[in-house]
Amino acid sequence: MHLLLGGALLMPYFLLAQVVIEAAVGPATGAAGSLAAQLVMLLCTVPLVAVTGLAGPVRLLAGVAARELLGVTVSAAPARTAVDRLRTGAWCVAHLTLGGVVSALTLTLPPLMVLLVTLPWHGHRLGTTVVPTGWSAAWGPPAAVAVLAGLVAVAAGAGALLTRLAAALLGPSAADRLAGLRRQVREQAIRTRLARDLHDSLGHALSVISVQAGAGERRLDADPAFARAAFVAVQDAARTASEELDRAIGLLGTEVGAEPREPDLGDLDGLVRAVRDAGVDVDSRVELRPVPDEVSREMYRLVQEGLTNAVRHGGRAPVRLRLRVDADDLWVDLVNRLDGTPRRPGRGLRGMTERVAALGGDLTAGPDDGEWRIRARVPLVTP
Repeated sequence: MHLLLGGALLMPYFLLAQVVIEAAVGPATGAAGSLAAQLVMLLCTVPLVAVTGLAGPVRLLAGVAARELLGVTVSAAPARTAVDRLRTGAWCVAHLTLGGVVSALTLTLPPLMVLLVTLPWHGHRLGTTVVPTGWSAAWGPPAAVAVLAGLVAVAAGAGALLTRLAAALLGPSAADRLAGLRRQVREQAIRTRLARDLHDSLGHALSVISVQAGAGERRLDADPAFARAAFVAVQDAARTASEELDRAIGLLGTEVGAEPREPDLGDLDGLVRAVRDAGVDVDSRVELRPVPDEVSREMYRLVQEGLTNAVRHGGRAPVRLRLRVDADDLWVDLVNRLDGTPRRPGRGLRGMTERVAALGGDLTAGPDDGEWRIRARVPLVTP
């Protein structure tokens, strides 16, 4: 079917070439002249077909036809680059030429096969030779079978060749495959980053909610004002967690809309205040100057995860936070007292390590003289 489609598409070009050639040199005479003229006309159609294949939408139509009729996986999309247009032109030449040859054979050989099959019973004139009937013409039916086998072989071979050419000419180019690989890497990086962000932000929110809800419940009767403030903090933490989920859903492309602004070091005061509202004394000393946006966002997440771990594992023990920027680096130092429970490296610590490593810095975390210390350094100057 795909080959016959190519033959049908070739006919307008072939007829145009025939009209032009006959107008220029006159009609061909004799069988040999007619065959030579048809070959010349077929060759003349090649440039016309190639030029037509350069049109952008042709690649889309050719891709759909090849995918549906040949069963090959190709990119059915309009041509966008010069290389795609050239490859489409080459495909059109191959498709229409092979289709024209197979279509011509399909039209001319069946009558010849009928003639060969009937030779033993009805004599025919083959050129200038008269073939008599009887056993002297018994070679006719086997010859018809051979012609049929040859036609099937030519059609099958042309179809197999087109199938291989479809993958090479209509499939993705090396640049397309590289772009697809980069897109996959970028999407995976986004998913990894979202997983870290959701772990840090939602983990922090849930820790604050747990601490504040427990404190509010215990002091609901004795200190209603404190309990009311604790429940307000729970609401704020839940609202922040909901915004983080909305941002993640937006980045994953499941919802169209304005993406919420991602928090950075400029929001550090609000983060520290939320931890203090949870009943944890935070001794914060932050010395900042403008830093790259990516560094600001990632370091905010690092501090957020560090404070979350302090609330989760240190109870109401004081936390000391130091953040400073010198000429070349940003330093974060976060310390809280150990509660005696051994800590195992978990997802949060791995996430912090990955954040710092992605920025070209280094991080150390572990017990230090009865305290848990996190120290991170991130370069601000690209070497």
